Amino acid sequence: MKAFNMEYRPDVPDESDSIDIHFSTDSNVNAVMNKFKQRSDVGLTKYDTTTDRTDLTTMEWLVHLQEELMDATIYIQRLKKDLSSGNISI
Repeated sequence: MKAFNMEYRPDVPDESDSIDIHFSTDSNVNAVMNKFKQRSDVGLTKYDTTTDRTDLTTMEWLVHLQEELMDATIYIQRLKKDLSSGNISI
């Protein structure tokens, strides 16, 4: 499994910058929508399916969601620890 890189590098555009889809006059909305598109493309490549799949039960979808939210909670805890220790670099 590929490691997740949380390092922010403003000098290096992320892959979503190359998609360049414009849904709104709000640049932040466009940035989020482009990231959704990128995430969808990565998921399709990695799992060879979309969320339209029908082979999972509702409970299996809920387990996937719970696992994703648990990961997000861990990321939040890590960032809070960095902020409180002054260990943050941008």
